[in-house]
Amino acid sequence: MIATHGTERSRTHAVVYLRSLAPSVVDETREHLSRLDRLVEAGTLDAYEVELWGDAISCDPTYPAGRRLCETVERFERWADRQDRSLEPAFSRGQVCSLVSEETHDVIRLPMVCLAVYEGERLAAVYPHRDGSTRTVADGLDEIDQPAKSKAVVGEN
Repeated sequence: MIATHGTERSRTHAVVYLRSLAPSVVDETREHLSRLDRLVEAGTLDAYEVELWGDAISCDPTYPAGRRLCETVERFERWADRQDRSLEPAFSRGQVCSLVSEETHDVIRLPMVCLAVYEGERLAAVYPHRDGSTRTVADGLDEIDQPAKSKAVVGEN
């Protein structure tokens, strides 16, 4: 984890996973993080965290550093199955061959950016995903923001 914004994890909170803070993705990332800041300030979202992950992880149990991320992705996959959604092509499984030992390793390829939304400890949504169409991280932020906009409209009537 590289940052936490807000303190309460009992209600709605999010985790943003980033592959890189490289200049090629920093503008999009900056916009996502700015939107999350606004959602926390508005009280729509209680908190969010930012974590860095690589382009792929090995789920080999001899690599404990990747084990936690593998468990996280497996939790995302269970959510997708229960919701009749797909995490592909943003997440994909494959194999890589070691140039040193010629062994192959199972890996999970990871998206550039991912948003996981939690209601308390329950995983409520993962972006990107497919449910007939592709739902992006920006779509996820829009969905988090919708209850706040609906309340504002209802309050005006």
